[in-house]
Amino acid sequence: MTTANPAQAGLLRRFGGGRLPGSGRLRLVALVALSSVSIMAVIYILPELIADWRIRDTAVLMFEGRMSEGTCSVGLAVHICRATLDLETSSGTITRQVRYVFVGTPVGDYIVYVMADPSHLELMTTDLGLDQLRSRTATCLFLTLIAAGGLGGIVFERFRRRPTASARDM
Repeated sequence: MTTANPAQAGLLRRFGGGRLPGSGRLRLVALVALSSVSIMAVIYILPELIADWRIRDTAVLMFEGRMSEGTCSVGLAVHICRATLDLETSSGTITRQVRYVFVGTPVGDYIVYVMADPSHLELMTTDLGLDQLRSRTATCLFLTLIAAGGLGGIVFERFRRRPTASARDM
């Protein structure tokens, strides 16, 4: 590195050759935060996604099913929906909370119906969840790739600065 100003050269040497102090730590914190958010999203999304793939072909409308509470929010075409589903059966009420994250065009309020496989009532879902199954799968895959990339970046950042054996011997 050549500079015309000797004071500038000393400053650059002091700050690691032109890098800002702490920039590696800042990147590391950002990668940890991004990976943590992505991993938590995958943990919350994946169980309902697997259950919906299991019953996608056999689910039928459950007239005894009700959504006791539910909300959807949209930000930058990403829909995040939560619902509590109740199904009255002869042996009592089955309650299940579902969460959906998918990408789509905002359409306003959703009207949803409770769907379930008659042989697996505990895996009840909504018609919205089944209609958006492919989008939910792609969103989950995307979040998984972000988490893997973030964790890979952390490992890369950690080992990138390690001096080699030949550099330590000098």
